[in-house]
Amino acid sequence: ESLLGNAGKVTHPVISSVLYLTGGGGGKHDEENDASTTENEAKEGGVVAGSTIVFDQTPASEEVASQAWIGHARDNAFLNFPGNLLHGVLPCAGGREEEDDDKKRE
Repeated sequence: ESLLGNAGKVTHPVISSVLYLTGGGGGKHDEENDASTTENEAKEGGVVAGSTIVFDQTPASEEVASQAWIGHARDNAFLNFPGNLLHGVLPCAGGREEEDDDKKRE
């Protein structure tokens, strides 16, 4: 980040990686109903983390991404991808812990 601020140069690692130590659901996987599984885990107070999305686009791309891949947040999940690809964390439903904290503040 300092190189970007000082010299205006964007740098990146050769390989980026994401390791979910915990992601919610204890490694359960339901291909047909991923969204509902995550929402149910949140309602039950489980740990829920946002999944990672990786686009086939770099900061130097002149066109928007045509493909994207999602690394789901599951216990012990590992994802690696070329470090120059744009990526981010998708929003998640959250857990009961947050809701309980909000109620305490009211």
